[in-house]
Amino acid sequence: MWLTFQPLGWLSFASLVTGLFDARIDSRVVGDIRVSVQKGRVLGNDYFKDAIAELTGRRVRERMRGPKAKMV
Repeated sequence: MWLTFQPLGWLSFASLVTGLFDARIDSRVVGDIRVSVQKGRVLGNDYFKDAIAELTGRRVRERMRGPKAKMV
């Protein structure tokens, strides 16, 4: 049996999409997502961050802010 494509009307598409967002998300989680998107950083545990860093060859964690400490 072949699947056929049937375009959705705007109302049915909108109801499908809004159904995805019926669940409440903790404000702390939303804040974490917002910060990671604004900074362009990976959001996840250390294992996930290490895997992404290895796959992309790029740094995924933030460095310490400010100038390097001077040696006296």
